[in-house]
Amino acid sequence: HYYLATAMEDSASIGARREGANLPDYPPTLCLSDLQLVADDSALVRGPRVTVPLPVQTLGADQALVIAFEAYNLARDIRGQARARVRATIREMPDPTDLRQGKGNISRGGGLFGRPRTAGVITTEFSDVVRSSTLTRTFAVDVSALVAGEYEVEVVVEDEGTGLDTSAKTSFVRKLELAHPK
Repeated sequence: HYYLATAMEDSASIGARREGANLPDYPPTLCLSDLQLVADDSALVRGPRVTVPLPVQTLGADQALVIAFEAYNLARDIRGQARARVRATIREMPDPTDLRQGKGNISRGGGLFGRPRTAGVITTEFSDVVRSSTLTRTFAVDVSALVAGEYEVEVVVEDEGTGLDTSAKTSFVRKLELAHPK
């Protein structure tokens, strides 16, 4: 059983509160944490990088997409190592107000009625070896070719020892203005 304790202090008094919390165990099968989008410069150590959460999930034109996650219960080989293949896919989310969705060149090609568009999908893949059953990774994806809009990120982790895979999704908004004006 875990407890969360908080303390508040003002000029006149100090108050404290302690509350119990039940944290569920991870299932015994391969699973993936929530995806965390992070700022490039930061203060939380996670894996080999120092990261800061990006709670607004909005990227300016000068920002890279940096994704952090953990995969649990990877199968270990006789040397105690686990091998995983990671695939991240970024897709443009459909605009629910665009009545032209799926109508060929007008909605997907830009130009006459719209802004110039990319293919709308970016995929990156890599393999990793860890000396435990948990893979903790932070990695960047180049999204400079993406136009302004809302995107979905899906990360799939495949345990190469068992062939099982698991996935998680999140979303972000890309703006074309600079995030840090000079």
